[in-house]
Amino acid sequence: MIHQDMNGPRKKANELSHFANSKQYSAVLGNFLTMKHCHLLFYLKVVTTILDAFVYSYQWWIETLLYLSVRIVKEGKSFPV
Repeated sequence: MIHQDMNGPRKKANELSHFANSKQYSAVLGNFLTMKHCHLLFYLKVVTTILDAFVYSYQWWIETLLYLSVRIVKEGKSFPV
């Protein structure tokens, strides 16, 4: 009984490995990636580029405001612009 129970998963694993090594798997995976994920990857790249630009500009403003506030506190007066 134990031998028969172990034979089922082994057979499935062998079938899966054979399918993974076949050209059909490569074709299915290639079609899936080009059809489904190509546009998603493009949009993800665009979104991350835009977010990167916003984060960079936001970081610059925060650093500038912190620098000015520290200088104002040190000098104890307002800063001429």
